[in-house]
Amino acid sequence: MEGKLIPVESDMLPASNCASIFTDVSGVMRSVIHVGMMDDGTETLEDILDADRGKSWVYLLLKSGEFQIRSLPALDIVFSSRALEGLPPIVVHEVHTATEVGHVQGDIEQICVAPIGEGSSLKYYLTLLTKQRVFVAYEILPASASSTPASPIRLVKVLTRILHQGHPQAAQELKPFELSAGDSQLHGVFCTGEEPFWVLARNWSPLRLYPAMNSAVHAFSPCSMFTGKGDILVHSEEGPALIQWIEDLQIGLDLPYRNILLGRQCTSVVFDRATLHVLAVTNRTAKFTIYDEEGNRLWSPDGPAVSDPTIECSSLELLSPDTWTPIDGYEFARNEFVNVAESVSLETLSAEQGVKDFIVVGTTIFRGEDLAVKGATYIFEVVEVVKEPGSLKRRNKLKLLCRDEAKGPVTAVCGMNGYLVSSMGQKIYIRAFELDERLIGLAFLDVGLSVTSLATVKNLLLISDAVKSVWFVCFQEDPFKLVILGKDPSTICTTNANFFFGEGGDLSFVTSDDRGVIRIYQYNPMDPDSNAGQRLLCRTEFDAQEEHKTVLTVARRPAVTGGEAEEEVEVQLSQPQSVLVFGALDGAISILSPVDTPTFKRLSLLQGHLIRNVQHVAGLNPKSFRTVRNDTVSRPLTKGVLDGNLLSAFGDLPVVRQLEATKTIGTERDVVLDDLRSLWRSW
Repeated sequence: MEGKLIPVESDMLPASNCASIFTDVSGVMRSVIHVGMMDDGTETLEDILDADRGKSWVYLLLKSGEFQIRSLPALDIVFSSRALEGLPPIVVHEVHTATEVGHVQGDIEQICVAPIGEGSSLKYYLTLLTKQRVFVAYEILPASASSTPASPIRLVKVLTRILHQGHPQAAQELKPFELSAGDSQLHGVFCTGEEPFWVLARNWSPLRLYPAMNSAVHAFSPCSMFTGKGDILVHSEEGPALIQWIEDLQIGLDLPYRNILLGRQCTSVVFDRATLHVLAVTNRTAKFTIYDEEGNRLWSPDGPAVSDPTIECSSLELLSPDTWTPIDGYEFARNEFVNVAESVSLETLSAEQGVKDFIVVGTTIFRGEDLAVKGATYIFEVVEVVKEPGSLKRRNKLKLLCRDEAKGPVTAVCGMNGYLVSSMGQKIYIRAFELDERLIGLAFLDVGLSVTSLATVKNLLLISDAVKSVWFVCFQEDPFKLVILGKDPSTICTTNANFFFGEGGDLSFVTSDDRGVIRIYQYNPMDPDSNAGQRLLCRTEFDAQEEHKTVLTVARRPAVTGGEAEEEVEVQLSQPQSVLVFGALDGAISILSPVDTPTFKRLSLLQGHLIRNVQHVAGLNPKSFRTVRNDTVSRPLTKGVLDGNLLSAFGDLPVVRQLEATKTIGTERDVVLDDLRSLWRSW
């Protein structure tokens, strides 16, 4: 049971700013608090009628700034501390001779004690909200062996999150809940108000904070009136609603997810925007056989103990968005596997707008050790077919429109102004999709050794190569021609290259290599070091420690405050910005987000202060961890990228140390908290 107490001026219960009542049914408080301290000798009618209902406790944050835990109904103090307002890493019991007279204007405005976890593996936490929109969770643990007998428990900080500063349209309140999620019971805390969120954990994971789907929630309560045990009643900005917990939703990591078991290895996923379907490229094992031009086998097994070798081949499967099961597909040849699959907008006469999205697939055809590999480009379309009798759902099929063979493997594809851009070994081709039947070549360009990725913005093309780093190319249509604007002369195995729009719409190029190093390049023909723009200038190098498999570009609008003029708002909204989402081979997802100049300067100073004054893991230096060795420059190119993991350590510091850090760099704590909110708003 959880609730709020109205502060009452009395001798037994001092005036408090906030309170929480907790009934200990499982006996966790009895396991961490000495028996002699909680036996008050009082037996109530509830104890006689229901002996298993548990012991009740009240958690108080007094107006004097003191935090207390009192047993009910005798209101005996079993824990007391005046350090909670400072949000220290550990809070222990303190013996006070008398309560200080007077009130202290504290920063904490909400506290709640609740079990969080699943099943019987529950842990108990003290969660709180501050006026600066900072959420903090303390785990309630038994006191260490070195503590005095008067110290029954200790509070250890396990989670700190700087929340978005919203408008006070809905009251914030921490609400504990319990609901059924499949075969287990989930216990957690839900925070109402602006930017609501869930606080959950699995029995194997730490506390996790997940944002809710509503922008504001005014009321929240689990509901057991209906058949579903995971039903929840909420009152949001859209009115009252009954929502249900997704049973197969997996939590415990930084992002919630769902597992979809296809039974095959999936190498890439494509989303078709026209039909809202997902296509997956899967691998299967098949027997490999070499044929000549007439279709005859060149080799056959010599005996029954000798068999054909096996090889990986690919399939393209169309998945149903309702059941996530394959509804159609296309199997490639036994010696053919997919390198890349993308949704590309191409010019077509079959659409009113003149442009339609197609699924373009690039493959490699393996022909044995004696012959060079080939490739092919496929163009598919997801079409709607006639419904089955008696069915109300639409049916979709995968239709092959074009297959174009190439003399080399097709490793990268993208779209540019309605044309198809594809790579074939060390060449780049610009082709038009004529009459939805065939590809017509328009222009080509010889680049490095092997193209790894292609990215376009209007008529600008960015090419990454396995040896020759990155190329910046322009495409002109009259006449059709590809013109090299600049390139990096370094020998780097670049796996991805993307356009990046920062503050004021400034354009730069972000690349990542096979060692996980992120580099930021600029095209500046006015710089003498660029050789009239022919050389791309590397401004920053940042070691991410893991190779990135894929990079996704997402448009981002700058945050606009209400006090700005209308003309300034229009100028800010007209300036493009982007966010890059990196997917690494170890399963990690990271974000590269632009930061305005004043914020970058403050956070750079803060990052340097944290490097020098915060204890790091194993005493390692986080600056050296991110530094890239470069023998072509006199000093490492470390400026230009902030380490978000390091900056997040600022929120874990006590308030006193946060004030010292901000005073050292010449700013205020509230300003730094707002800067960190702007960084994490990208998630």
